[in-house]
Amino acid sequence: MPAASDDRTAGIRPSPSARRATQLLNYLAGNRDASYSVSELARALTMNRATCQSVLMGLGEGGFVRRDPRTKTYSLGAALIPLGEAALASLKVVDEARPEIERIAADAGLECIAAVSAGSEMIIVARAGPASRFGGSIRVGQTVPICPPFGIAFVAWSDADAVDTWLARAGTLPEPERKRYLASIDAVRQRGYSVTLEIRSRERLAQVLAQLRADQQRGGSGLAEHEQINQLLHEEYLLPEGEEPGSHRLAQLSVPVFGPDRSVALVIGLTGFPHDLTSKEIDGYVAPLLGAASRITERIHGARP
Repeated sequence: MPAASDDRTAGIRPSPSARRATQLLNYLAGNRDASYSVSELARALTMNRATCQSVLMGLGEGGFVRRDPRTKTYSLGAALIPLGEAALASLKVVDEARPEIERIAADAGLECIAAVSAGSEMIIVARAGPASRFGGSIRVGQTVPICPPFGIAFVAWSDADAVDTWLARAGTLPEPERKRYLASIDAVRQRGYSVTLEIRSRERLAQVLAQLRADQQRGGSGLAEHEQINQLLHEEYLLPEGEEPGSHRLAQLSVPVFGPDRSVALVIGLTGFPHDLTSKEIDGYVAPLLGAASRITERIHGARP
């Protein structure tokens, strides 16, 4: 029987104004080193200019966006600072993860990050160690779409519906490609962690991520309709099932932390590996990640599914 809350929300659609406000804030957050005019924002988000200005005025009254009196451009407002701090403070798992990733980063001499999922995105909530050559621009607050091939550590322990939702974000996949992803998910569950490979062109990866972010900020749903994204889906990005990783250059090792409901509450990852790794070397890097994830899971009263 559906929950009462499901019955009460049946037939109710999200507020268009709230959705537009979210799109504007997400866009400004994703481009926080710049400010934009009403026309630029409306064009970037394919939004009616008058509607865009109206939403910005409402956000400005609350201090969530700031309008530069000289240039007439908009950027994020100071009222978001206590909201962000409150949101982080409400996530006990983040507080538990910070000292763990600092310890791992110091011991490994590499960059260690922690991320949580928020709908169809993952958000970097903590980082430590030197900036890696793979992800030199990684920062707290940065978002990455959870869309194949990204975010497999968040979905590998999910039910079939959640896996199907993740796969659907890639559009219509050929059956061999779909089977490859399902095999990768099985491999992640069996290992207890995910291994992502460094693709040949980091510049192309950055372009694809930027395109994915822009598509989501506009409220688009066809994330895999772009030629660049379709090309990346066919790169050897996820380590195939049963393959020894000794000859591969790794981009990241990721390990899940489980919450009380047995879902993935947070993922911690290690990145910035300077050379190809043997299986024994990977085991050495993975062991502290698995240990930290286990301790965090225990401290937040989580349980592995």
